Amino acid sequence: MCIFRPVKRALFIFLLLVTTICRSQTADSLLLLITKKKLYSEKERGSERHKHWRFKAEDSAAMSAPTYNDAGWAIVNPELNEELSEYKKYKSFDKIGWFRLKFRIDTSLLNIPLALKMQHYGASEVYLDGKKMGEYGIVAVGEMADYRNPSGEPFVITLPDTQTHTLAIRYAAFPKKRVRENLQNTQNGISVSFTLGNPYISGYVDQLVIISLITLAMFGIFLALSLLHLFLYLYYRLSKSSIYFCLFSFSLSLSFLFLFLISYFKDPDTILTCTHYSMYVVAAICFSLSGFINELFSKNKIRFYIISGICVCSIVSLEFSENASSYLPIAMVVGVATEALTLATIAIIRKTRGAWIIGGGILLFASFVLIIFVQSMTDSGISLNSDSVVGVVLLILGALGILCIPISMAVFLAWNFASVSKDLQRQLVQVKLLSERALEHEQEKKKLLEEQNETLEREVAKRTAEVVAQKEKIEKQHTELKLEKKKSDDLLLNILPDEVAEELKNKGYSDARNFNNVSVLFTDFVDFTVAGEKMNAQELVGELHTCFKAFDEIITKYNIEKIKTIGDAYMAVCGLPVEQPHHAEKTAMAALEILAFIEDRQKRMPEQTFRIRIGLHTGSVVAGIVGVKKFAYDIWGDTVNTAARMEQSSEPGRINCSENIYELIKDRFDCTPRGKIKVKSKGEMNMYFINQPKP
Repeated sequence: MCIFRPVKRALFIFLLLVTTICRSQTADSLLLLITKKKLYSEKERGSERHKHWRFKAEDSAAMSAPTYNDAGWAIVNPELNEELSEYKKYKSFDKIGWFRLKFRIDTSLLNIPLALKMQHYGASEVYLDGKKMGEYGIVAVGEMADYRNPSGEPFVITLPDTQTHTLAIRYAAFPKKRVRENLQNTQNGISVSFTLGNPYISGYVDQLVIISLITLAMFGIFLALSLLHLFLYLYYRLSKSSIYFCLFSFSLSLSFLFLFLISYFKDPDTILTCTHYSMYVVAAICFSLSGFINELFSKNKIRFYIISGICVCSIVSLEFSENASSYLPIAMVVGVATEALTLATIAIIRKTRGAWIIGGGILLFASFVLIIFVQSMTDSGISLNSDSVVGVVLLILGALGILCIPISMAVFLAWNFASVSKDLQRQLVQVKLLSERALEHEQEKKKLLEEQNETLEREVAKRTAEVVAQKEKIEKQHTELKLEKKKSDDLLLNILPDEVAEELKNKGYSDARNFNNVSVLFTDFVDFTVAGEKMNAQELVGELHTCFKAFDEIITKYNIEKIKTIGDAYMAVCGLPVEQPHHAEKTAMAALEILAFIEDRQKRMPEQTFRIRIGLHTGSVVAGIVGVKKFAYDIWGDTVNTAARMEQSSEPGRINCSENIYELIKDRFDCTPRGKIKVKSKGEMNMYFINQPKP
């Protein structure tokens, strides 16, 4: 046993060393070393997207710490859209996950600003060694998330040592349900790389300014051209080429507007929507260019119809098939370019009028495309920037290539309008000579006509003055009649209900009618004679007028019809001449407001007003007009008598109602039962005091 114990200890130390060496090798193989050479080399910089990143589709705040153990995480391309196993695994990733990268810099990059540039459609939070550097949008799930695309906007970091650092990115993927079906191949993850800070930031700002100026300037130029040729077409409808060029310029202006929105805005919805609808713009450009060329240089419209069909199919395919939409636009652009180049060349060979202008623009564009194609086939590839002579030349050729076709089309239309204008001027000279001769004959006729017109005008003026005078007299009489009619109508409406007054005007009489469900309200001032002794006649009548006027306003509010006043008594009814389903409740509310008005007036001026009793009853009545002189609208029946008995049986400052009306309002109003009370000519009747509406 003593012999094997040292052997076991030595074996354990050996295995521990082997495990440590293996781990260190694995860690070193995943550690990214950033050097100036890699930052200057685009090819080397691309290696940052492969082999060094780890990813896990979970969310925990501890994952930002540099000491967090991520050994079990998947090694992925952070874009999650390469043809790798990770892409298939995370193709439908739409949750929150973490990316982690361990890296270090060499001594040449110490204390030098480094720019971390990213692009994605989701939302992100960036952590360096556990410290939050910044964020784009709001990382969350569902409606709380706010998605933003950094679009290469840099995070600047400065590292003082060459130790191992940990870059952790918390990422919320852009939900696939918010992306159109034909844009499902958008990246699920992030595109991230390092570069030198100062030159990148300077170039980034310059790039934004240049792109904004160029795109907005192009948008304005082509929009102005579109409006100009739209007006030309509206003024001269026979020139169909103008409307095609109007559509062509408008489509180009939209393409530059979309480019500005994609470059400037950070909202993924805006970027993806502009990307999607840019294909509609391409279809409109191809359609309008084909229509313009065929309108000028071809009488056979079959090619134009074919191109139009391809444009329509291309637009439809955008909504249904991603695969078809990738081929039809290519066929559309190639077909239109071939057609335009062929027709322009044939027109130049045939020396068609003005063909060299359009043909020159198309040939310049074709030359630019050819140069770009040849340059792309070389080892150096395409470099559209201002850092090299070739880049400057390509930028200039690119601007010319974009502008040559619309400029040549605009120049052709301007030249064509100028030629037409010259022809018209020559024709106008001839027309002018003929007009001068015809004018001499017309002047002779004009003199004769003027003499006859003067005679006719004098006669017409005389007749017109007579007609105007008669018209004014008739209008004055008509106005006076209207005023008198309005006065009589207003007076009639003040005496009778609207429906009865209208019937009386139409028929000359009004039939008495029976109403089965109405509520009658009676009020009477208590000790009116005693109160009148304290006032003179003018004060008494004035107080009665004030009270009855307030009663009129209250019952009008509840659609209650005033019947009459008898001395100090006031009578009104609800439910006629138009039936009302809640007549009892309305009558009770009006009675409460009348009582409140009198009580308020007694508090303010007790010696100059009256106390009041109110009685209510519900039943059937007969209503109609009485007499032919000083006629009045009145109601009769036992219901009227009973309502009067309810008022007589009431108490000062209270509203007394019968059992009939109580049964209709008991659920809405607080009432106090009074028991059976003897009523003249009616015997004993159940009565109730109405206190107030229930809450």
